[in-house]
Amino acid sequence: MSEADSHAIDEFLASHGSVDFSAALEPGERVGDWRVTAFLGRGGSGEVYRVVHVSLGSAAALKVCVGSPERDPSRDAAACARFRREVDLISKIAHTAFPRLFDAGEREGRPWYVMELLEQRPLPTAEKDIVRFLLAVASGVSHLHSLGLVHRDIKPGNILWRRIDGAGSPQVGASAEPVIIDLGLAKDIFEVRGHRGDSLSIVGGKAVGVGTPRYAAPEQLSGGNVTPAADVYALGMLANDCFPGGLPRVWRRIVSRATAAVPAHRYGDARAFMDAVEHRNRPRVVCLVLLAVFASALAAFAFWRRHEALMASEEERALQEHEQVLEMLQRDVY
Repeated sequence: MSEADSHAIDEFLASHGSVDFSAALEPGERVGDWRVTAFLGRGGSGEVYRVVHVSLGSAAALKVCVGSPERDPSRDAAACARFRREVDLISKIAHTAFPRLFDAGEREGRPWYVMELLEQRPLPTAEKDIVRFLLAVASGVSHLHSLGLVHRDIKPGNILWRRIDGAGSPQVGASAEPVIIDLGLAKDIFEVRGHRGDSLSIVGGKAVGVGTPRYAAPEQLSGGNVTPAADVYALGMLANDCFPGGLPRVWRRIVSRATAAVPAHRYGDARAFMDAVEHRNRPRVVCLVLLAVFASALAAFAFWRRHEALMASEEERALQEHEQVLEMLQRDVY
């Protein structure tokens, strides 16, 4: 490892503190070809660490499936099974909206994998950034659906950011793009139809459905048929959260349809949601065009009426002059 890499790690550790005392791994501990440098967080069935490659010195994120003495052995086994499925899915999904997988394996019977190091950021608040954000996330969701999968847990906490430069490689200070993580609840579309799945959320002390209650579609929490429409619902909630001060009028229609209680009333798929976001101002533009056409037609009609009135006036004047001439001629004759 170079001196620069070592210095960067020291700075990272200084800003993140020591590894959590209850974490399964300690600083310096090796997992495959990776050495633990910091504890980053804990989820329902896994812990995430910052690691560096022992020979290359490159930084990455390690996620390890960890057990809990309080967890029922059967649920623990199910959690590890979901974890292995998540590793398999990440390895097969080739889309920029999902993390890059570097390595995977098992340690003492528990699966782990190493992916690119991503960062947390708040949701965007400027409309142009919100549009780019939603289109990028929805594109990833659409790709997932094209593979016959439904994510079932799209939410801000499951979206991290990849720093990129013009060439698309990580670089500090460059722009960033959203990355969807945590595919632990992702299931085959046909597999999730008609049953509650194998992961529960707690609402009011009761176990119901799958996913995070605020972002889970009604059918997820009631055990109904789960389809890609459930992810469209979550996309609508995600859009809603980007406007903490209240939805602008143009966005109300989009969010209202995406989060409709009846799945059939939502956008048909993530691609349709993207189209609505991308062309959100189309109704306004159409109205403006129609108003412009109507105004032009009204102006043309007014011009025609004035022209007709002028022609009629000239015709009447000409007739009067003609009658006067005839009258004069008749007087001369007689």
